[in-house]
Amino acid sequence: MLLSDHGFSIKLYWNNNRIYGKCIDLIVGDTHGIAIGDFNKDGVTDVLVSRGGGSGDNARNAKLFHINIKEK
Repeated sequence: MLLSDHGFSIKLYWNNNRIYGKCIDLIVGDTHGIAIGDFNKDGVTDVLVSRGGGSGDNARNAKLFHINIKEK
């Protein structure tokens, strides 16, 4: 589960058999959107985060994360 808190961070919680683990910050700072999918079709889940830009004065590029989870 990903939770976005504009201006602070995006928190990642892993669900392991209905028990959520301790959250970690996926990215810290001003964020504006999250998209999840396999964008490059390599079988690995991708998370695209749109970062803020200081009310348009400091525009930044999006950040791409690759989440590779192997089944046991």
